[in-house]
Amino acid sequence: MISSIDFMRSSPYTAGLNFLIARFRAGDRRRSHLKRTYQPSKIVRARRHGFRSRSATVGGRRVLSNRRSKGRKSLSA
Repeated sequence: MISSIDFMRSSPYTAGLNFLIARFRAGDRRRSHLKRTYQPSKIVRARRHGFRSRSATVGGRRVLSNRRSKGRKSLSA
């Protein structure tokens, strides 16, 4: 008689799950410290969201005009 544990090991449906569990455990061992998403930098912020980068593209100019029409105090970062 097959026990439930043997069935789980041999089942084709759990192969993907076992793979994911193994990857997750390996990832835990590889990096114990997880870097946070937002690492603030004034230069990078200005380059990505600044006035000059907004003015450079059609969509960015549209953003600036919408913010002007709304009466925003600051148009960009």
